[in-house]
Amino acid sequence: MPIVTVQLGQCGNQLGVSWFDSLAAELFSSGNLGTCAADAYFEQHAANAATRSNSTKQWTARAVMVDMEPKVIYSAKQQAVASNHSWCYGKNCAVSGQSGSGNNWALGHNKYGPAVAPAVLELVRKQVEACDVCEGFLLLQSMAGGTGAGAGTYMAEALIDEYSNAHMLNCCIWPFAAGEVTVQPYNTLLSMSALAEVSSGILLMQNEVLHATCTRLLGIKQPSFQDLNAVAARGLAGALLPCKVRPPIPARPSSSPAGGAVTSSRPLSTGSKGRRRQQEVQQHAHAIGKQYTADDMCQVEDAGHMLHMMADLTCHLFSHPR
Repeated sequence: MPIVTVQLGQCGNQLGVSWFDSLAAELFSSGNLGTCAADAYFEQHAANAATRSNSTKQWTARAVMVDMEPKVIYSAKQQAVASNHSWCYGKNCAVSGQSGSGNNWALGHNKYGPAVAPAVLELVRKQVEACDVCEGFLLLQSMAGGTGAGAGTYMAEALIDEYSNAHMLNCCIWPFAAGEVTVQPYNTLLSMSALAEVSSGILLMQNEVLHATCTRLLGIKQPSFQDLNAVAARGLAGALLPCKVRPPIPARPSSSPAGGAVTSSRPLSTGSKGRRRQQEVQQHAHAIGKQYTADDMCQVEDAGHMLHMMADLTCHLFSHPR
């Protein structure tokens, strides 16, 4: 079902570009996830509309962009246009001011939040009406700033007041322990306290972990915020996208007891899911006449366990009771 993404503040908008670019790379490049998964995050252009504008940009992100400074939104739109994947932002999907919140949570929550809330809710309403059935909202925001944390928290409260039956997932970027913002501990505490009351689920991504991933696993000596956003977006896409569609494993013919077999000298999982998965692999081996080794079995078992975990997370992430 469609999900409307709300990008809040500088961090939320920069992360949003990487988020939709990662989605587009997975959905449109491989084509293994189907159109239903693409429809959850993108709206497809009509044929004549795509011809009139840009034929390479066939999908529009279901997103609303909010920031108190217009340059961040302009930069995000330009990055989307320059993307190699066939997606872009809508023409009228942004609300911006002329001055930032100055990393002041109270200023963003009590002044700028109420000021821009009517315009933001109007854009959200248009996005919801464009969906067949809106499943909920995904909010991208930071915990340290004034707009993402302060105004973002106010927008989360306003969305729940307006759409009380919708689910809302807040993807929040946890600040560095030694950040440049002096009041970031207070901004984080106030944001978490307010979001815990209204959100269906809060997904925290620590800047330290993202930085360590870039330096230790990817070999980037001095990662930029764009690198951190790319890692965060890939992790978020891995959690929310469905597993790739694979053909079912054929059942073992009853008339042919011979055939392939599984030779195993290593102890495998004895849990119910593990035994069921081993039986499926054994049936597959007999059906195709293949000889599986113990290493093959263990790799299949580990991969199956990971797929079960990701599928459970995908199914329940937007159905967490408030």
